[in-house]
Amino acid sequence: MADLPNANNTATLLKTLRSILAVATAALAQRCTENGKLSSAKLDTQQVSSFELAWANAELLAAERAVAVLSEQSSELEQRLAMVFVAEALTLIRDRLESILLDLNLADDTLSAVHSDANNRKLRRVALSDSFLVETAQLLARDPSQIARISLNE
Repeated sequence: MADLPNANNTATLLKTLRSILAVATAALAQRCTENGKLSSAKLDTQQVSSFELAWANAELLAAERAVAVLSEQSSELEQRLAMVFVAEALTLIRDRLESILLDLNLADDTLSAVHSDANNRKLRRVALSDSFLVETAQLLARDPSQIARISLNE
């Protein structure tokens, strides 16, 4: 298979994104709290950030799961599909978190570091390249049983 970063390096990137998401979640929760309780009026003023946070969390959870289910027994196609998804998700998550951090006036240096990390760049460069996507599509065409096969159990 193409020269992708290993799953451990990818999991480390996702773990860092998870910690950034936790900081953003706590800050957004604080912004929507009044006298120690959730304020529906304050939450209403943060609808866009709340929406983006929910999507970022869902995308990150899916990426974490895609990496977690990979094993030595995973087929090349399964590995490729997981890495394509994760590579796309990294940018989507970054964009969502960046808008939330800006809105909350929080530092984004860690987020920027994750996005410019060599393993992140390598994963996106390889997994989203024309040749990798074409090869993955060819494998999928030979084994269409992989379409919509999702492992949800741990």
